[in-house]
Amino acid sequence: MSTLSDALTGLKDLAADFSSLDVQTYTGKISAINRDANGKIQWSELANGAFDEANADLDVLLASSFKIDGDAELFISEAGVSEQAQAAHDAAVKSGATLRSEIINFFKSKIPL
Repeated sequence: MSTLSDALTGLKDLAADFSSLDVQTYTGKISAINRDANGKIQWSELANGAFDEANADLDVLLASSFKIDGDAELFISEAGVSEQAQAAHDAAVKSGATLRSEIINFFKSKIPL
């Protein structure tokens, strides 16, 4: 594949990633955590359910998905949500939205109109 084609594919993937903001907040217990060679927690494995039942007992408390066009999908556990979990979830949503906005504004400033 050409360098230009690779770059366009990368931009397409980046645009798709920025088209939504997804945040999930879990509660539960993890008895073993997978780490990479540098000791970093493998969060993607946790989010994708890679931990078997012997290692994790997790419940989704809150899930939020915000689309670039303003549509939103929200989930709130029927078991209820503590103020601490709600505050953590809200902070993650705010942080993600702020970061996306700053990155988009950076790229907009580099594109001559």
